[in-house]
Amino acid sequence: MVDYDVLIRNAYVQERDQIVEIGITGDRIQTVASNIEGSAGLTIDAEGDLVTPSFTDCHMHNDRSFALCGGRHPVDNEHEPDEVGLRSTYTHEKFDNHFADLTIEELTENIVRDLQATVEAGTGYARTHISLDHVSDPMLMEATLNAKEKLRDVLDLQVAPYVAGSLLENEEARVLLFKALDMGRERIGTEDMLLGGIGSGTAEGKRIDMTIQEWFAVATEYDLDLDVHIQDHGSLGGYTIEQLIKATKAHGFEGRVNASHCYSLADLSGDWTAKVIDSLSEAELTVTTCFSSTPCSWPARELLESGIHVGHGTDNTHDYIMPYGVSDSILGILMESVKLTQFEDYPADIYWYQSNEGLQTLWSLITHEGATVLGIDDNYGIEEGNVADIVILDEPSQEWAITRQAARRYVIKAGNVVVKNDKLLSEYNVLV
Repeated sequence: MVDYDVLIRNAYVQERDQIVEIGITGDRIQTVASNIEGSAGLTIDAEGDLVTPSFTDCHMHNDRSFALCGGRHPVDNEHEPDEVGLRSTYTHEKFDNHFADLTIEELTENIVRDLQATVEAGTGYARTHISLDHVSDPMLMEATLNAKEKLRDVLDLQVAPYVAGSLLENEEARVLLFKALDMGRERIGTEDMLLGGIGSGTAEGKRIDMTIQEWFAVATEYDLDLDVHIQDHGSLGGYTIEQLIKATKAHGFEGRVNASHCYSLADLSGDWTAKVIDSLSEAELTVTTCFSSTPCSWPARELLESGIHVGHGTDNTHDYIMPYGVSDSILGILMESVKLTQFEDYPADIYWYQSNEGLQTLWSLITHEGATVLGIDDNYGIEEGNVADIVILDEPSQEWAITRQAARRYVIKAGNVVVKNDKLLSEYNVLV
């Protein structure tokens, strides 16, 4: 009789800064020690390289994945100088047309394909935002829930449905959101579901306060946490964040709200930014950024040093928002380290994000910080008793894993090897 189902030898765990051996029984880490005496059904030699908890991807849009694919060149991706920005009507029309041509089976397959790619990249936990109001029925929610069910053995997926249309003025959008939330509650309950939203002062006719109150009203009705996009720059974005913080405290939602993007933190005055960061900490908000859109002066370091938990997401994959998107958190963090190295103003710590300390800090966004954002930190990490969600890489440290883009030798989910040498094992590939 074997002592463990899986035994990982010669594993460098950077949080401990030591080589250890990890014994796994069932879906749990049973033993972490410098030397384990015993046998296992499967023994893996990590060869002294980095072994890390599964990655966390805190912000994805899998429903939109691969909208640009299907031709030699990215389709419908010409430069349109008169239609610039994430909220351009033209961009939304592109998505409207894209979804109109897809069956629910095709949409489900696209979502699965993107999520399987993120599993191959070492991600065990993800949150996806579902932009419902491109079709008149909750098809996008249904397809996402289908994908979640198909991939239950390899990925823990949280879903955050939202509508871009005004909840104040667009009754069709409101009804669609409720249909999607009812569907989610019936199929998966509320543990893995949040309420999403977009806080655009422009789209809501600058009725920011009323829009935020509607978010909290719906979240309270369904007993859901919130994860909302705060995308406006400058004073409008700063005001929106402040109103979100006030509403969080007024509704007793401390620790239940995540603000995604928060671009304005990069261009407010220094005093205003510091004030907002202090207020975020008081209301226990978490924040998520994404490599594709993080402004170069975004204060990731300052947020973390203030005790605010910051997650990272890969956002969009080959769609009208991001043609070069990829569901790989390590690649995302490499790009963050480059973007956050500010050459514009030449601050005193210009190269901090490329230092060992900076790279380790960025790594935390896709591991322990992200786990807190996703609310799964109680059983996360390479510690005895935690869920055995582990990635074995071919580089000796977090820094080299980022800068040399480590291969994923093994990905273990709930104690089972699901990926070997960057490829999902055939028994877990639902597209085969």
